[in-house]
Amino acid sequence: MHTVNISESVDILLFTSPNFAQTKEISTLYQWETSSGMEWVPIGADNRQPKYEGETINEEPNGIGTLTYPGGNKYEGEWKDGEQHGRGTFTWSDGKKYTGMFKNGKPYGKGTYANIDGTMNLGNWQVSQENFIWKENIDPFAGFDNKTLGVLSYRKENAIWGWYDYGKEEEDGKYVGEVKNLKPDGSGTYTYGKGKWEGDKYEGMWKRGKFHGSGTYTRYNGHKLVGEWENNVLKDFTEYDKYGIIVKKYVNGVKVVLGQKTVLNKKRERGILFRDGPRIKWEEGGKKWFTTGDEKTQGKYEGEILDGVPHGQGTYFWFNVNRYEGEWKYGLFDGQGTYYSYPSGVKVVGEFKRDKEWNTMRYDADGNIIEKIVRGKLKKID
Repeated sequence: MHTVNISESVDILLFTSPNFAQTKEISTLYQWETSSGMEWVPIGADNRQPKYEGETINEEPNGIGTLTYPGGNKYEGEWKDGEQHGRGTFTWSDGKKYTGMFKNGKPYGKGTYANIDGTMNLGNWQVSQENFIWKENIDPFAGFDNKTLGVLSYRKENAIWGWYDYGKEEEDGKYVGEVKNLKPDGSGTYTYGKGKWEGDKYEGMWKRGKFHGSGTYTRYNGHKLVGEWENNVLKDFTEYDKYGIIVKKYVNGVKVVLGQKTVLNKKRERGILFRDGPRIKWEEGGKKWFTTGDEKTQGKYEGEILDGVPHGQGTYFWFNVNRYEGEWKYGLFDGQGTYYSYPSGVKVVGEFKRDKEWNTMRYDADGNIIEKIVRGKLKKID
């Protein structure tokens, strides 16, 4: 299914985000029940109050975020003015799951309900569910108008790519959702099979077999593209990394300058890591890091660590004695740092971006400037 080549086109697609005029922050909030209603506050206890992690405006959930309930229920998706609003997924503690649209904190419109045994149903939540409240013992089908669920595969048959009601899902990919004229049409999920996009998934709206409407494209490395699609083309969206941090945003073709990125309530630790294997593009998740290794044959990192990868200040030693000292982000040297090359004595000083020189000066062994890098490009020294 050749829809969107994410790796090749992500930089030229248009991005946008709701509430763009207001500054969003990444925060942790707790939902308290008071005499005046539900309120969001920055302090609480995980075993007592529902805990929110994600984008906020004026100390209220706005954007993309996750709410985890003390009993194990969880909501992941879009928020507006402190309520679930937009596309999201609510997962019960026993494994049942609803994926679909929400409005003012309640399921609204089309969605998919998955049972514990793996069976699924499509339907519409009735607008009259004004008193709907998420509880541990709620009947998931209350207010749910079931429809027939379709399952399709996208495969090549007689040299022609198309949708079929049979196939090998591990090879062809699998669509589960609303179907019209043997094509995805409405709400549904497509999981890619073997090939270039193996492990990727699209959840959202379809029209005549193409991405069309609100949807989320999740890459195998955890990056998400959330926004509006039109005939398989992503028109307006925001890109998030695997930590839920916004990494890119465009409005009307203009790149938006993002503020300082923070990590959701996570603590860094100091330690030692090793990495091995061929160089992998940043878009594909970077190199793999291990807690044990051999510094004679592998690279060795010493410094701050977050979620098993270098993040913060640290030093990396190549087994051929070259080294980098400076800032790291999510397993890549990113920020201010210095690279030392031996035995040549060449030193590179300045700003690095995703494992590459961005704004740096290169010096020879005698301290003379020999080359300059400006915004990732080599510039002549006058």
